[in-house]
Amino acid sequence: TFRGLSKLSNLKYVSVQYGSKVIVDSVLANPYVEILDLQFCIGEEYDFSRSVGLRSLSMRSCEFETIPVLLYKLDSIASLDISSAQLNEISEEIGQLKNLTRLSLSGNGASSLRKISSGISELSKLESLSISGFPNLKKLPEGMNKLNNLEGLTLFSNGLEVLPKSLESCLSLRGVVIGDNKFN
Repeated sequence: TFRGLSKLSNLKYVSVQYGSKVIVDSVLANPYVEILDLQFCIGEEYDFSRSVGLRSLSMRSCEFETIPVLLYKLDSIASLDISSAQLNEISEEIGQLKNLTRLSLSGNGASSLRKISSGISELSKLESLSISGFPNLKKLPEGMNKLNNLEGLTLFSNGLEVLPKSLESCLSLRGVVIGDNKFN
């Protein structure tokens, strides 16, 4: 078993491209890694349970349709970027990431995501939210008013037809980028 990266106590940042599950699991076993950038990973179920120090996770162009279940156990994560994914579901469990301040979700244009669960409104520390590239996403969940710390919102290249009324109560909102949707 490859354990080459799991014991390096000075290792804070790791970027893995086209990495095998063995390499990624070795990184995830290192409790000192704070920033992990995965690119072009296969849709494997990774064990995030030992990644107690992980603060920022980027999963770009990874082949999975749902956010890995074990990811929801990461209490320490503050920034999550899932880009160019084939997501078809954002489950209620997203609300378990209580320390999340930045969430970026982008599809690859072929994503079948039609709905984002209301669990996203439980992310009370969220400061930045970006949702882009989901042409089948027609609306956002109600309850956005619970996002008291939301300062930045990007909604680009989705199929959004309307914005939730609850968004009007996000008084911390300072910047909004909206484009290429289907608003009436």
